[in-house]
Amino acid sequence: MSTNPSASRVQLNLPRFDGFPYLITRVVPGFYHIIVIPARQRAEWYQELLHRQGEANQLEASLVLDARTAWFWSPDDGLARTSQPPTGGVIVTDRLQPCEAFDRTPDLSARHTRLERFVEARKPGGYMLGDLTKGGRPATREECHRLAGFDADGVPNGLQQCGDCGDWRGQCLDPSPNFAGEVMQVHCHCENDNRCARCGSLLAERKLNANYYDESDGKIWHVPGFCGLSHRCPAPTTAAGVSTRTMETRPERVSGSMSSTTDQDVPEPIPVATVRAATRSFKKYVARWRARRHRVRVVAQPYHQGLRHVRAVLEIDGRKRRVYFRESAGGWRSA
Repeated sequence: MSTNPSASRVQLNLPRFDGFPYLITRVVPGFYHIIVIPARQRAEWYQELLHRQGEANQLEASLVLDARTAWFWSPDDGLARTSQPPTGGVIVTDRLQPCEAFDRTPDLSARHTRLERFVEARKPGGYMLGDLTKGGRPATREECHRLAGFDADGVPNGLQQCGDCGDWRGQCLDPSPNFAGEVMQVHCHCENDNRCARCGSLLAERKLNANYYDESDGKIWHVPGFCGLSHRCPAPTTAAGVSTRTMETRPERVSGSMSSTTDQDVPEPIPVATVRAATRSFKKYVARWRARRHRVRVVAQPYHQGLRHVRAVLEIDGRKRRVYFRESAGGWRSA
C-alpha cells in the first residue's frame, strides 16, 4: 500500500465500478474483466470463489466487496486481503466465465446492466497492445556468453525441446535485433495453464502473457492475455445430442475482417488425454520421417483450438504437408 498521500488521491480519483461485489481479472496491465457476483454471501464463500477463478484462469484477480475492501489472488502469492481494490483501466465484461453459474436475481441483473453501461461509457478508441517488452530483461555478462548463438538447427541456445510436446521451452537471448541483449522466457504447449473456470478448456492455443518460439520463422512471439477472451464454452446438448444454443451469433476476426460465426460451428473440445498423446507422439512421427532420409522441417507445432483433431504442418523435402492425429487410426496421418 502506498504511503504517499498524493498517490492515494490519484488512485481514488480513477474510475471504479461501484456495483459491489464483483470479480475483476487483470487481463493485461490496464485492461480488466469484471463479473458481477451475488451479494450478502459468507466471507469464506467469496474467498473460495476467488481462489477457484484464479486457479483456473491463472490470471491475477480480485474480489471487490466495497471501495476499500477486496481480496487479491495471484498465481505466485495466492490469496491476500487489500484495502486498495483495482481502479481505472479499460473494462470489459461477458468474456470470461465464472467458475459457477449464478441465479439471475433482480439485484444481480440490475448490477450487470449497470456494468454494461459503465463499460460502454468508457469504451476507448483504437486498439490494445500487450507487453511490448515481451517480459524480457537485460542479460547479465554471464548470460550473454552462455546463451549467445544458435544450435545446429538454428534454434537459440538455451532452449530445449519438451519431452512431452516436442515444443521449445527455456530462456534464451531474443534473436530479433529489436530486442538484442534481452533474455526471454519461452514456454512450450505443456506450460499453457490458462483454463476456462466454467468448462475447463484452455482459453487460448498458447499460454497467456507469455512467449513461444516459432521454429518456422525463428522468432519469439508474445501472446497477450486478451487472446483468451475469444474462448467460448462448448454448447450444452440435449439427450438427443442437439445443441441447446442454436444460431447464436458472435463476432470473430478472420484475416483482418469481421465476420459472424454460429455456435453450431464450434466443435466439442478435444479431450486433454488425446492432446497429450498427440503431442507426445509428434516428435517420434517427425523422427520416423527423418530416419527415412527425408528433409523435415516443422512449420507448425501441434495445435487444436477450435478443431476436431490435433493438427500440425510439416515441410518434407521442400513441400508442405498438413498432418492430423487420430488415435483410432494409430497416430499421425497426412491430411
